[in-house]
Amino acid sequence: MRHRYQERPKPPIKASKIIYCLSLARPALAKLQGKGKPYDPLIEAIMAIGPDDKSPASKTLQEQFGITASRFRKWLDTLHEDFIAAISADADVLQYTNVEHIVHVRGKRDGVSFLCRLPIIPRVGEGLELWFLMGETGEGAYYVEDVRYELSDDKMLVIVSVRPGYFDAYFWQLRARAKFEGKLPYELEDEMGEYRTQDYLRKLYESPRPATAPAYTPPTLPFKRRR
Repeated sequence: MRHRYQERPKPPIKASKIIYCLSLARPALAKLQGKGKPYDPLIEAIMAIGPDDKSPASKTLQEQFGITASRFRKWLDTLHEDFIAAISADADVLQYTNVEHIVHVRGKRDGVSFLCRLPIIPRVGEGLELWFLMGETGEGAYYVEDVRYELSDDKMLVIVSVRPGYFDAYFWQLRARAKFEGKLPYELEDEMGEYRTQDYLRKLYESPRPATAPAYTPPTLPFKRRR
């Protein structure tokens, strides 16, 4: 007899975490206002939280709204459920119309980060020439090491990290292997820099060679008797 699949119970979410998460999607929250739900005042309070503000405590909001702790939790849970349902069903609820790029640059002299708007997103391994930073970083030619995306409110921030030099697929694999084996901690790699790290990995994974090479022995050919 087959047993019906039972979903495992989900652990409860802290109220502070829900408030923080919803504060990162304020344009979407605005589209949930005016629907006749009792949590409308809670939406206004969350949308008033600035990017550098600390999320208000649940007790503070309860006193502000003049409601009990259980009613406040009901408002918060219902709002969170409606938010998840809305973004799951309608692509227009979340819209990221503002795209910015931030490039994190490593150099042998110093590192620097700068904001910009790129026409295309560079891919991992591609070269990026930033000669206008050579005075600050000591390098001009770089390759893309990592690309990440951060979504908040109506903005998508593309985070591009670059390293000096040129992409080497074999070195990339050796570095990943050394990190996986615990032989290349971040602190050590950061201290050595790109070129010393390459020498370190080359010595670390260099194939052992015999002390003396064996003498060459020509192959023996079968003897054929003349008729």
